[in-house]
Amino acid sequence: MSQVAQVRPGLYLSGSDPALRLSVLSSRSISLVVNASGLQDLVYPPLEGLSVLNVPLQDQPHAPLKLYFDLVGERIHQKPDRQNSGSLQRGQEPLAQPHHRLPDEV
Repeated sequence: MSQVAQVRPGLYLSGSDPALRLSVLSSRSISLVVNASGLQDLVYPPLEGLSVLNVPLQDQPHAPLKLYFDLVGERIHQKPDRQNSGSLQRGQEPLAQPHHRLPDEV
């Protein structure tokens, strides 16, 4: 079984296996999955309010992650009350304040 690491309250990091399990998503109140696996045809469980952001990268050490930091950061910071926002949050708690930024390099 793949593990799920809590990066900060409401923000998790895992492989694709846990992200495809309804029990993992619902127990953590996950509303946005950022798929950076390179696999675009994954089928996620039916969960109300769940949206998926597919980032067109291969899961490799040399992948140019910084090209997608703004896209992913903007999606995470979208307000949860917007239609189809898919904000990554836990319950009503936002993950980060708007002044936080993702790092420019990994």
